[in-house]
Amino acid sequence: MRVPKGDYTVSGVIHPYYSSATHAVLMQPKLRVDADTSVTIDARQAQPVEITVPDAAAENTEAVIAVGFDRAEGLRKGSLEYILPSFQGLRVGQLGSELPADQAFAQYFGDWTRQDEEGRPVTYHLAWNRTGRLGGFTAEVERKQLAKVDLQAGVAVADRKVQVEVSPHTPDGDLAFGYNDLRGVLPLRTTDYILDNGVPWSLRMWQTSGEGRETRWESFLMRMPRTWEAGRTYHERFNVGVFGPFLPGPGDAGPERGYPGAVRAGNVIRAYLPLFGDGAGHWGSSDYTAAESSLLADGKEIPDDYGFPPTEGVTEYTVPARGSTYKLTLDNSRDPAVYPVSTRVRAEWAFRSGETPEDEWTALPLSVVRFSPELTLSSTAKAGKRLEVPFTVVGAAAGQRPQKLAFEVSYDEGTTWQPTKAIGGTHLSLTHPAEAGSVSLRAKLTDRQGNTLVQTIERAYLTR
Repeated sequence: MRVPKGDYTVSGVIHPYYSSATHAVLMQPKLRVDADTSVTIDARQAQPVEITVPDAAAENTEAVIAVGFDRAEGLRKGSLEYILPSFQGLRVGQLGSELPADQAFAQYFGDWTRQDEEGRPVTYHLAWNRTGRLGGFTAEVERKQLAKVDLQAGVAVADRKVQVEVSPHTPDGDLAFGYNDLRGVLPLRTTDYILDNGVPWSLRMWQTSGEGRETRWESFLMRMPRTWEAGRTYHERFNVGVFGPFLPGPGDAGPERGYPGAVRAGNVIRAYLPLFGDGAGHWGSSDYTAAESSLLADGKEIPDDYGFPPTEGVTEYTVPARGSTYKLTLDNSRDPAVYPVSTRVRAEWAFRSGETPEDEWTALPLSVVRFSPELTLSSTAKAGKRLEVPFTVVGAAAGQRPQKLAFEVSYDEGTTWQPTKAIGGTHLSLTHPAEAGSVSLRAKLTDRQGNTLVQTIERAYLTR
């Protein structure tokens, strides 16, 4: 073949068919073509991949190799992904010379799965980031290298299903997509083991209903990517209240990478502010039946640039350069027959902002309050009993003593409200009425710079 001079990527897969017992993958992330060039792709150039886990009953159910590499100046990084039935019988080779670690990587990742004595899934999630020579390698994983995750997913209505994905993130911070998601019926409990070697992993879940083409994707939740410490047991409780607004914590990626948050660069505000994160701190989105969204600058409404509100995805606003007082209001309601809790969530922020450097994203001074009481997997508590409701301030006011932090509670779905005091700056202590019903929560916060939040969650949880 004839091609223009330049840098190219070579990729080859040799196998009789996808489900065959042997596969050979050969790649050359960077091939300089400036004269007649010959490239030989020969399965004998590949080296074996041999991986074992400390559980003889676990079978390799996913095998993926994600390759990232630099391209010409001004172009985004290139990528290749090889999706294979198993690492067993796989050989991988790199053609050409090694590239520096900051120019190319290969991430090998996969799952090994079995069922425990109660029929629950037990899955080992392993990933390695490799630089230099990207070809085959050997790894014998020991139990002491693994973190244990006890994952539970709740549900507030009957006949709901779940899809769970545990995924690594590449050295570039991107989510690495595999194909081995777990599907089951809610509520769900699994045991997962994650290799501790510096690769961050995130957990994601979807609540669904219906079958086949009638499947309805009702809600989504995600644990932000993190590393998991070997020898520790983590308890991850998804889809249990109180559901409410979410902001990222220190070190978390924000809307500049497609995750929740609110930032500004120059005269552009970029925001993604989902309103249905759960009580454990997983950010989340949900179907809704009614929505309100507005941004005012000194009383003048600013339209969003993309045609959808920041509760639905990352959107942007072009704002005045001058320092202004902003009011951002988001309000979503959802069907109580599908979501009996957090049936309406409203957040109203008022804050000051002026022009920021155009070449970097600066976080806006927003805060939220996350409530995390000990509820059942159906987001209920006992009627007629006292319940402690821990709260956490997240965002600009985190870690400081705000000028004001006040709370109100309603036992009639927001018709009437009464003040309730915070105990020790850490929790509310609520006495539920004897009759079954619901508890709604409101927080009013003013930080030390005068930025404010009014956050209302109707039917935050139910009592029975």
